[in-house]
Amino acid sequence: MNGNRAASRSLRKIKELVLDTRGLNAVPKWFHLRRALRFPIKVGIETSSLCNLKCIMCPNPHLTRRKGNLDFALYRKIVDEVTQHPVEGIILCNYGEPLLNPAIFDMVRYAKDRGIREVRFNSNGTLLDEEAAERLIASGLDAISISMEGAREETYQRIRVNAKYQVVTENLRRLMALKGQRRLAKPRVVLQTIRMRDNLEELDVLCRDWQPVVDEVQITNFVNFSTMGGRVPDRRVDPVPQKRCPCLFLWERMTIFSDGRVPFCGCDADCSVAVGDVNDQSLQDIWRGEGFQAARAAHQRGDYASLPLCADCPDWSRRRVWFLRH
Repeated sequence: MNGNRAASRSLRKIKELVLDTRGLNAVPKWFHLRRALRFPIKVGIETSSLCNLKCIMCPNPHLTRRKGNLDFALYRKIVDEVTQHPVEGIILCNYGEPLLNPAIFDMVRYAKDRGIREVRFNSNGTLLDEEAAERLIASGLDAISISMEGAREETYQRIRVNAKYQVVTENLRRLMALKGQRRLAKPRVVLQTIRMRDNLEELDVLCRDWQPVVDEVQITNFVNFSTMGGRVPDRRVDPVPQKRCPCLFLWERMTIFSDGRVPFCGCDADCSVAVGDVNDQSLQDIWRGEGFQAARAAHQRGDYASLPLCADCPDWSRRRVWFLRH
């Protein structure tokens, strides 16, 4: 075999284009396919599938799977395996509110004590009172994203059903004040909003009001998987590109639900297709197992229709993969 063919096989890579938070620039990021197939680059751990809100764009109120908190012993098993690999970080949430798990602070501390590079989670901010803020700071959390869909109380409370705008904004400002008083860099506080039809006209005001307050304002796009097959209204603003390509999620990340089951994609809110269970399998065995391999092969063939979850999902357009040979 000549040198070019050998290089073709050994230098096969995935190219990822990640749009920045404003969607203005594309930043290329490269990593080797061989490394990606050994273990996920990122691991999502659903510490709780419970939630105290009924947000209009969220699938949580419509979940049919059993809801609950992740068992701490199972969490330790997951983290202990993650520490054996060069993972970028873990995110301790998925379709629930992490602060509803009483063990969340100890979970963060355990991961940091075990050497996890970055530990973060998203929260609706309703339970982030002074005690919770103090415990989060003490836990060593690297970053927290607080959801804020609306610059006005009326808009926010129409979208975030059962939340109180004044409570969440007060909690957010208190957390930033505690950081400022102690001159702390962490946790990095991100105000995150989903860009959708219901709040589109308020995004400029939201950014203007909160950029001087928090560490970062992040705007993300509403994605179609949140409709759960039409049960949640589609509030997407931007059209989906017509030219399809494989989705990076299958090569980059693993999501573990609160009961220990693993879907091939975290967008499978009800875990309709489980490819493994960390209660009795290792993360590495699941990642290299038949379920993930079959989904990756379907994407490489362009056979998206064979995977009902992927057939109409637009999220690939933000996480694109090209297979290049040199």
